[in-house]
Amino acid sequence: MDPLMDLTRYPLDAIARQVGTPFFLYDAQILRARMAEVARTAEGDRLHARFAMKANSARFVLDAAREAGLWIDAVSGNEVDRALRAGFAAGHEPPVIMYTADVFRDNALQTVVEHGILPNVGSPGMIRELHDAGYAGPIAMRVNPGFGHGHVQACDTGGPSSKHGIWIDDVDEVHEAARQAGYPVVALHAHVGTGPQIAEFDQNMRRLVDVFDALLQRFPDATSVNLGGGIPHAYRLDAQRYDLAGFRTLMLEAASTLSESAGRPISLEIEPGRYPVAGMAILVSRVTDVKETRSNEKGP
Repeated sequence: MDPLMDLTRYPLDAIARQVGTPFFLYDAQILRARMAEVARTAEGDRLHARFAMKANSARFVLDAAREAGLWIDAVSGNEVDRALRAGFAAGHEPPVIMYTADVFRDNALQTVVEHGILPNVGSPGMIRELHDAGYAGPIAMRVNPGFGHGHVQACDTGGPSSKHGIWIDDVDEVHEAARQAGYPVVALHAHVGTGPQIAEFDQNMRRLVDVFDALLQRFPDATSVNLGGGIPHAYRLDAQRYDLAGFRTLMLEAASTLSESAGRPISLEIEPGRYPVAGMAILVSRVTDVKETRSNEKGP
């Protein structure tokens, strides 16, 4: 819960009488403030932020992201459709919506081709499917850098335990497959996970910059790199808040370093999902009774 969410400000009893319990309470003011905070972090000519809409794809959330100037990271054809209906632009000049996945399923391939959405491919098979479907445009490539960060393994989206992305040792082979299919790789992407460990998150962001620095030498068409999401969110009121101003400094330094090393302008993206939405909501439930047990030989 965000420190700004003062529960005395909300008519919880009246809402409960109207809709019943349990219910989620959303604070739009906190949502807009968090979206604006993310936008300020990525403000500048060579910085940009996407909202990973998997975190919450409700229309009012997408509206807040659009109004803040954020772009979209979508992981399904239906998410792309929802983003389009919320007013985010189709096409890839610029790529306001990016489709990130390891497979095409359901309506995803058709939606990407029909609307010219930038596909961020996480497996070689996606290139073959794009070619067979008649896609004509650039692609992005999601890389598994060989390391990850997550407070539990399920939230660790990089390294050998993760299915996501092209393994770092295979990127040249997949790059060649993209070249043969006629697809320039215009963006490189990695998302190594999410969790509350602030020091580890910062360390892994710097490691990712080093990975991209080396890869950009082999991807001459790439003009953008994406560090993924995973910005730590303070779930407890007494927990340390993440320093977004410091993260902005890291992004600015990284964009400058990567551009100088590559010999061309390189833009830097982030795509937080949980960070802008986790603090704006709380689950409200009702206590209907209280009872007690006793300690016994099985323990307290």
